[in-house]
Amino acid sequence: MGLSHNQSIAILYDLAMAMAGETRPRPLAMAMLQQLLSHTGCSCGSFILGPPQVSSLQVYAALGNRSLAALVGQSSPWSQDQLEQPILRRPGGWFPGGERYAEALSLALPEVGYIVLLSSREVVVNDAAALAERLLRPVLAKLARSLQLCLHAEEQQVALQNAKEAAELASRSKSAFLANMSHEIRTPLNAILGLTELVKKEMPHSGPRERLGKVSTAAEHLLRILNDVLDLSKVEAGHLVLEEEDFRLDLVVEQAIGLMADRASAKGLELRLQVAPEVPVALRGDAHRLGQLLLNYLGNAIKFTERGAITVRLSLDEQAAEGLLLRLEVEDHGLGLSPEQQARLFEPFVQADSSTTRQYGGTGLGLAISRRLARLMGGDTGLRSTLGQGSTFWATARMLPARAPEALLAPKVDRSVDQLKAGFDRVPLLLVEDNPINQEVAKELLEDLGFWVTVADNGAAAVEQVKVNDYAMVLMDVQMPVMDGLNATRAIRALPGKAQLPIVAMTANAFAEDRAQCLAAGMNDHLAKPFVPAALHRMLELWVPVRDGPPSAPKEKAPPGLPEGLAQVPGLDLQVGLTTVGGNPARYLRILRAFVGSHRNDGRAIEEALAQGQLGDARRLAHTLKSVAATIGVAELSEKAAAIEAAIEAQSLGAPLDAEVVALATRLGDVSSALSTALPPPPS
Repeated sequence: MGLSHNQSIAILYDLAMAMAGETRPRPLAMAMLQQLLSHTGCSCGSFILGPPQVSSLQVYAALGNRSLAALVGQSSPWSQDQLEQPILRRPGGWFPGGERYAEALSLALPEVGYIVLLSSREVVVNDAAALAERLLRPVLAKLARSLQLCLHAEEQQVALQNAKEAAELASRSKSAFLANMSHEIRTPLNAILGLTELVKKEMPHSGPRERLGKVSTAAEHLLRILNDVLDLSKVEAGHLVLEEEDFRLDLVVEQAIGLMADRASAKGLELRLQVAPEVPVALRGDAHRLGQLLLNYLGNAIKFTERGAITVRLSLDEQAAEGLLLRLEVEDHGLGLSPEQQARLFEPFVQADSSTTRQYGGTGLGLAISRRLARLMGGDTGLRSTLGQGSTFWATARMLPARAPEALLAPKVDRSVDQLKAGFDRVPLLLVEDNPINQEVAKELLEDLGFWVTVADNGAAAVEQVKVNDYAMVLMDVQMPVMDGLNATRAIRALPGKAQLPIVAMTANAFAEDRAQCLAAGMNDHLAKPFVPAALHRMLELWVPVRDGPPSAPKEKAPPGLPEGLAQVPGLDLQVGLTTVGGNPARYLRILRAFVGSHRNDGRAIEEALAQGQLGDARRLAHTLKSVAATIGVAELSEKAAAIEAAIEAQSLGAPLDAEVVALATRLGDVSSALSTALPPPPS
């Protein structure tokens, strides 16, 4: 095959352009195939990869024939021994459907594989072989190197992608493990803290109360460690989301100092606060994380200081219309730190004294979390310290001006526990919790505040309770048998008239994504277990309107032989009820159980009968309820049923009667729910 100088230059130029700038192996291979087929006159061709890239010869790319293209990714139809020969001939064709391609040219690519060009004409293959011998060898060598680099880059990219997916899987597994462990630890911690608080109230002697206080302190310390580990994990995984809400800076600081006041006082330390005049009171940001940062600094200062004072300072590093950089400092007169200790102090699990016999406890996570929180808030952390003289730890955080400072700075009612009891007196509340100990703790804490508490031990039972009773609020666990709290909330929201019912998650699932799931399911708020009573009080005050008034009157006592809880059932006169059964408590309890089992839905039954025009059935139901309610000692229900019976007999139908029936159904639900809670199980 004779080529002019210009033809040779044109071929080399086209092949060079096919390779220029392409870093992806498959497009490079296809471009080269296109040019080689164009310049040799062959009909179709294929790239065959061999060692060291793959363990066997494989069709990597193909062009010019559908049957040949179908072999891409499969084993080569040519053996390595065959491909070592420059010219191949096979009368039956070289691949399925390729009978007309009996002639082939094999071009070796050093350390990569082969290019196979096919034709049905012997002369074309012979001319292509001559062209390769005279002109293509150096180009093919460069192509092999380029292709090898591209393949290596592709392999690295695949390896990086696989490593990324493996890391993400490990991160998800770690998060799932931490979430499960958090739930399993928080559940018994909730019982420890709750039961300790309840027993302290009943303990008359100061000595045992002090010991119980130490139990609470130890449990709270364990909870802080758990929260530190979870916070560090969330920050490292990028899952910690900062809140953005208006808050009062003075209240955040006062709360942090108040929480640490007893610890400081026990060591004879004075806590001081200095606030620069330019620092605004009303800000917008994450008040909880800012308070957490301050608590970490204060806790360390108290731990490592034996005498003197600890000073908290607030100032501004920057101030602009769109925001400010708040600076917080905590100065102590404690042990101080050497330069070597200061260099590593903000790293996780690092303490100034890391020996196994160190005097001071702790995990070494507090300062690491503080730095991460500060940087998430657009600031940083640092310290100034002199060994033996004390330290000043500082942190900065970017804050925005409050959107509604007037409402934020308005005076707020600070209600005592007695005022809360008066405000919550006999307010019906549904507690949804499957753990018996947590049921006991939460129920008693809520009843101490005056609530009428009904307990459901799974989500399905909660939905049924909400259908037949009107509650002021639902406290909903999340992980439960039969139906979990998320699905139960969705089912409740679908009920008529329940779209605005306050539902608050009270769960050991404490991650930010857990809170987001609860809110997405339709819950109004999230209270993580374990919780201190003050946190529960704040949540209840937020979602249940508090009626201002005098403290609740002392609870009445039940007659002998009857449960104390019956004395608190609204409208139930136990003396009247006992008198109607001859003073027999056991018989009275049986009648009360029968009343709940047979008549709790009579109000709705009357409503349905009236709607269907069945006046006789409606009058009969009202008459029976009138009699039974009077028998058990609930005069109010009896009077309401009597009024409805009289209205039906007088044919006084319409809106007034409908309103009376609704009021009867609501009151009957309250009484039945309270009886269900107060009645002991029937004797076996």
